[in-house]
Amino acid sequence: MSNTSLDDEEKERILKQVTVHLLKQFAKIAILGGVIICLPLLVLQVLDILKIVQFQEVINFTLKWEVIVVTTACAVAVSTIRR
Repeated sequence: MSNTSLDDEEKERILKQVTVHLLKQFAKIAILGGVIICLPLLVLQVLDILKIVQFQEVINFTLKWEVIVVTTACAVAVSTIRR
């Protein structure tokens, strides 16, 4: 945007391209986020129907504060190591 060799029309064209690209990236992230959340829930539901595990017990376990603290600590550790 601060490039003085480009006229306003060229800057606007580039800005529109970048905007479309960012919106596509957002859509991809939103769709993948939905899949990432729904897929494990679907698996749990199937396992509940098959009487292998009880869906509510899994939910109750994952909502315990100890589990939330440990999984958050693990996520932070993995995130830190990857950098």
